[in-house]
Amino acid sequence: MATELTHKFLLFENQTSDASSDAVVLTQSGDKYLIASGTFGGGVLNIEISNEGGDFVPIDGGDFIEPGARIMFSIPKSAKIRATLSGATSPDIDVEITK
Repeated sequence: MATELTHKFLLFENQTSDASSDAVVLTQSGDKYLIASGTFGGGVLNIEISNEGGDFVPIDGGDFIEPGARIMFSIPKSAKIRATLSGATSPDIDVEITK
């Protein structure tokens, strides 16, 4: 079950292994901001979207390899978004999405 984004939401908090976060349903269209911080442990963080119940696919410009990443993006209302960390060794990352 996906969580609705109302103001801000942590996709990952102190994530210490490769995984995909729970999906967040965007209840409003328009610009969103994503901030990634912490230690990536050599891994890659991908931000993925799913429209209308389809498979998750990476968003353009939504892959990160170092902390301090911040992007602004626009996606449609009712889309689901999640973060996926892969290839990491001893990571400890936070990923926040805000309106």
